[in-house]
Amino acid sequence: MRERKDIERDLAQARANLEAVTTREGATAEEIRTATEAVQRLTAELNAKIVEIAAEKAQAEAQQRSNDRSLNQLNQRFSMVKFIRQSMPGQVMDGAEEEVRQMGVQEARTLGLNITGSYIPLAVMEGRAFTGQNATTPGDGGHLIESELKYQEELRKRMVLSSMGTQVIGGLTGNITLVKGKPVSASWEQENSAVAAQKKAFTSESISPKRLAMQMGISKQLLIQSSLDVERMVMNDILAAHSEALEDAAVNGDGSSNKPTGILNVSGTKTVELGTDGKIPTFADMVFMETELASLNADLGRLAYLTNPKVRGLFKTTLMSAGVGGYVWQNNEVNGFPAYASNFVPSNLTKGSASEKCSAIVFGNWNDLQILGWGGMDIIVDPYTLADEGAVRIIMNTFHNVFVPRPESFVLIKDALVTA
Repeated sequence: MRERKDIERDLAQARANLEAVTTREGATAEEIRTATEAVQRLTAELNAKIVEIAAEKAQAEAQQRSNDRSLNQLNQRFSMVKFIRQSMPGQVMDGAEEEVRQMGVQEARTLGLNITGSYIPLAVMEGRAFTGQNATTPGDGGHLIESELKYQEELRKRMVLSSMGTQVIGGLTGNITLVKGKPVSASWEQENSAVAAQKKAFTSESISPKRLAMQMGISKQLLIQSSLDVERMVMNDILAAHSEALEDAAVNGDGSSNKPTGILNVSGTKTVELGTDGKIPTFADMVFMETELASLNADLGRLAYLTNPKVRGLFKTTLMSAGVGGYVWQNNEVNGFPAYASNFVPSNLTKGSASEKCSAIVFGNWNDLQILGWGGMDIIVDPYTLADEGAVRIIMNTFHNVFVPRPESFVLIKDALVTA
């Protein structure tokens, strides 16, 4: 990819050209379209470069942390279970856990995050932080040390969207400012008629962290253990809750009440209407989605289908064409494109008289869906709410957002019926 300054220079020239074309009397629709596409292409390239720079910075910082011998030693001494246990009211934090807490206070202050509990910095989340054993003393479990558990990598493995090509970018600092351009329309005119002058409007969007809260219950009896298996089990539960919440937001977030805006609600995507009251989707409908995407010159990148298990079940038993062999969904593909099913894709949407019966289907380039992350994890330990069950409630706060740099990269169906 080119340098940012080169892209910004070319984008400035393209904007000037577009303004000149749209204000020139007698400009043709083809000239306007060509100038508009140049601006859109360069804007997308600039946004991709901005995110790439942020990701590279985060990766470089993570690599620097991994090379820090003192930090590695701290990570090997740190225990998640002990950290949670000592975060309870009345407990005193000591040892490696107290060092981690102090590092967390400093990181949160640097990032401007509002922390309400005990904060684990990203440097620890990304390190060998969840072994719960003493790496230097074999009798304390040093020989049991696992391979490194990298927070971001483990999180990606648990997300269907990441497998589809969605970019999960962590370790960000500060807000990220991205450029958006409103489309210029073309119109058919008589041979000698003047085209109405239009100006390309540009806005910038500042992507900032949003607090993602999760909670889980852990047995008090479990928390007094110090085995490797318990550490792994607790971390697996945390990662599962985290990845599920992120995936739900990336699909269904509506932008209200500090939520991100997910792919089903982002402005600028193309929606294919199947019927007034919904309709059972067919192979022809899937081909039409692909055609719509291609008509926007967006049929590139990591193209794939996403829907829910109900639609997948329907497609596995539906022939592509009557009397012709081959089902709509075969070998986890639809018409040669990878196809995924997730229960986060709703099956209770309403269209006309089809109340809470409709499902969503998404086709597009999943590289154009980004899940962004800032900092580490804020943990609050509540020993009271679940006390009668012998459990401790753990509230975890992380900081994320969702961004779709090119909404035209996705085509949606929101009125698919599984049964008539």
